[in-house]
Amino acid sequence: MTRHIVTDCAFKVISEAKVREMMANGVEAFIMRGGYVTGVDPETAPQAQIFRKCGASFGIYRYWVTGYDANKQGDALVKDGETNGPDCLSGDAEERKEYYSWTQAAPSYISTQYHSMAMRVKSKTARPYLNYTGPWFTDAYSLPMIDWLKESWMWGASYPHGWDKDTPDLWPKTYAELHAKANALQFPKDPRFPTWVAWQFGGDVIVKEIGFPLDFTIIDRDDIFNWMFKGGPMPILPGIMPVPPVVNPPAVPGEVWQVANNIKCLTVRTGPGSTYPAAPFAEWLYGVDLSLPGNQRQHADKVAIIEKSGNWGRFADHRWVNLGCMERVG
Repeated sequence: MTRHIVTDCAFKVISEAKVREMMANGVEAFIMRGGYVTGVDPETAPQAQIFRKCGASFGIYRYWVTGYDANKQGDALVKDGETNGPDCLSGDAEERKEYYSWTQAAPSYISTQYHSMAMRVKSKTARPYLNYTGPWFTDAYSLPMIDWLKESWMWGASYPHGWDKDTPDLWPKTYAELHAKANALQFPKDPRFPTWVAWQFGGDVIVKEIGFPLDFTIIDRDDIFNWMFKGGPMPILPGIMPVPPVVNPPAVPGEVWQVANNIKCLTVRTGPGSTYPAAPFAEWLYGVDLSLPGNQRQHADKVAIIEKSGNWGRFADHRWVNLGCMERVG
């Protein structure tokens, strides 16, 4: 196996000459930010053009915030892919407190929103997708996320001593020193995160030969790197749950529903009846926290039924929901 070095170049446009220099010195791929919530970073399109001109492998991530519409944020990341042609996509689930107070959001709400965003992307694109977060975030603000993070490969951040903005005296000065120090690191192992395969180990580090701050990531597995950046097949790992693509057959005329305000739980199955296995239901909440009173919930979307069987309705991603948990709104 080869240890692959990837760099995050958010908030700047790296010149063609510098991209070629970095590639020649063992930086094998790049990842850049597409935007915040649903906005678009001005650097994204020109940087993508440079990457394509250089033949560089690159991905795009988007900074997601749970206080905004989950589906729209997922759709924005899908559009980043369609517009700029990256090799892979990632949803950044680690919102900063100054943008939306974690103290005002229940752990279940944070988890549900981020899960909805991830499922939205996975159901609407064939590009490789990874969740981006870290144990520091889940442990402090949303333990329920750990359950569904196993459904996708994970790109996680944690910074060992010497690899953050507060230790400039320890930063590598040359490309050779960057590789030597990176190769000496021990990849974190946490049994709660079996799909953690990309490790962002450096934050705002300035390698003197490069000349500006960058985040650095290690990928230890060739099959993961090839899947993310080289068009290889997605490696299978226990805990991954494939999400079927969304199809949009004609909706049942006049049948538009949302989660009922007075409901305490949802019954969601893979088929129309209680004999079918349970299906993940976070996407159908659309940010609704079932622990809140009905009059305090937000209903971001109305959902069209595409098939009915008795008291069960099937939605666009093939989940069947007991309509006793829903209320008709159109």
